[in-house]
Amino acid sequence: MSSLLDDFHSKGYCIVDDAIPAELFEKLRNAADDAVSLGKKGAWDQVRRTKDGSVWGINNVCHPSMAGSSLFLEYLALDGIIGTCATLLECDVSALQFELGNLLCMPDSDYSLSWHRDYVDIRALHGEEEVGELRRQAAAHQGVQWNTALYEDSCFIFVPASHTRAKSDEEKALVMEADTDDVQLPGEVVLTLQPGQTAFYDSNLRERAPRAQRARAAPARHRQGNCWKQR
Repeated sequence: MSSLLDDFHSKGYCIVDDAIPAELFEKLRNAADDAVSLGKKGAWDQVRRTKDGSVWGINNVCHPSMAGSSLFLEYLALDGIIGTCATLLECDVSALQFELGNLLCMPDSDYSLSWHRDYVDIRALHGEEEVGELRRQAAAHQGVQWNTALYEDSCFIFVPASHTRAKSDEEKALVMEADTDDVQLPGEVVLTLQPGQTAFYDSNLRERAPRAQRARAAPARHRQGNCWKQR
């Protein structure tokens, strides 16, 4: 686990190949597909939508009224998931607080997310002010996020080690002046996860999601979670 911790601190992310047992994975994927189907049919109203109304996320999938919620809870309790979170946050599992669990899926229309950090405004802060806020966030939150791929997934693009530094002048110009969500930054990496792989990452890693390609869309793209160390 030391290599995972080293990668998490230095690069801002790490990959776990076998977090989900094979006997659970197919059940989990089927439950996720069913949840996405409910959301897109309007039978589950806790969803994320694009500006034109297409569903790209299913929220609160652990709620008892969601069919398959017991499988999602079983997934969260896996040592490969919650145990890895504890390792990366260097604490006991009992000190963790789960705060976010949802499914992200391919919408029925083109959709992309521009460059962002989840808790620091990438457009409002620059230079030492940006670094100061990153440090403050790191000290206050002490959290980890993760994505588990349910199908082959290349929808996570990021700049390694960007979670601890401000934007360079070149990055700032590209982000501030871009007229498209798909602008490329120097050193960006397209992370391709195979079914069952899980990427754990720092929430302040600079990231974007590419435009959806409906021709290869899977019902449920991946399972996303967020967990913090209680203070």
